[in-house]
Amino acid sequence: MKYKNWNGFMTIMVGLSQTKIVSKTEVWQLLPTSVREKFYKLQTYIFPSFNFGALRPLHDQLPGDKYPSVKTPIVFLKDLVMLNEGSKDWIDKEKGIINASKMSVLGRLVQTIHTPRMKYNFRKVRIIQDFIVNLPVECDEKRDNASAMI
Repeated sequence: MKYKNWNGFMTIMVGLSQTKIVSKTEVWQLLPTSVREKFYKLQTYIFPSFNFGALRPLHDQLPGDKYPSVKTPIVFLKDLVMLNEGSKDWIDKEKGIINASKMSVLGRLVQTIHTPRMKYNFRKVRIIQDFIVNLPVECDEKRDNASAMI
């Protein structure tokens, strides 16, 4: 949570909250009580109840922090769905009057998704750059044949 990678946090928490994992009570009992309590507290952030009400304040922390905030897309998707389904596109379709309020909120939401809160100053690391550029690429046919064998 220190690094504010909420997408990674959600991924890990959802994985640990799967029925096959949670049902292993004998394994969970091996963990210290303090660890289990911390896990249960962290679980409250992944629940969609109250429109991710526990997670949103963490997303909305001030941008001047030391680390960038990597938000989880599920919150944005939920906002987009609620906005689209909960508001009319037109005030009066026959007269061509659009719902400017909806479009304004939609614009701010898209801008929030698109605009990074802080600039990233990545250094070029030649060895990593060369590795990525020279990754082997298999042809589609070979990859498709390998997939068919599974």
